[in-house]
Amino acid sequence: MACTTHDERALQSRVAELQACFIHIARTRMQGVALLNPSLRVRALGFQLMADEAAAMGVLVTPWFMNLLCLPLVRSDEPQRVGEQRIRHLGGTDLAFLGMHEERGVGSFEACSLFSPMFEFQDAVAAERTAEQVLALLRKPQPDASVQVPAPLDRRVVKSESVPVRTAPTRRSFFFGRSSVRGGGNV
Repeated sequence: MACTTHDERALQSRVAELQACFIHIARTRMQGVALLNPSLRVRALGFQLMADEAAAMGVLVTPWFMNLLCLPLVRSDEPQRVGEQRIRHLGGTDLAFLGMHEERGVGSFEACSLFSPMFEFQDAVAAERTAEQVLALLRKPQPDASVQVPAPLDRRVVKSESVPVRTAPTRRSFFFGRSSVRGGGNV
């Protein structure tokens, strides 16, 4: 999708609608809910136009969650898609996005949960920096998958029945370079 001034204006408008919608939710539906981190605020961060569709990708930080969002540039009302899963390949990994809908302001969008609840963040700056780091990782150019580069001999994986099978990394372990296996260090 070629980026035009119209697209940039639509993006700015949609991101402002998104942020206003979730500020309203924080002040109304979420007011007094125990899982809110009072040190955080609602912020829509790093939204950029996507190359292959009329949508933008960014992170929404709230006092109760941090989600990676795919936000259409034009409001779409498809509440029947709530909960529908779509796998998107980003940053060299597959991420599951769920269909969401907020009648007030933004309509339908897709969300991929990164953190919830948000108590591990001491303040808004820490949460927002984490969101920016996630986006940087996901937007990092990936090597061409069609080019097969052999691993150095000492790093090759040998399949054997005596080697324990590792579980797939969790989203958090992927973003922070940690093993998802209990007691495991960096991968």
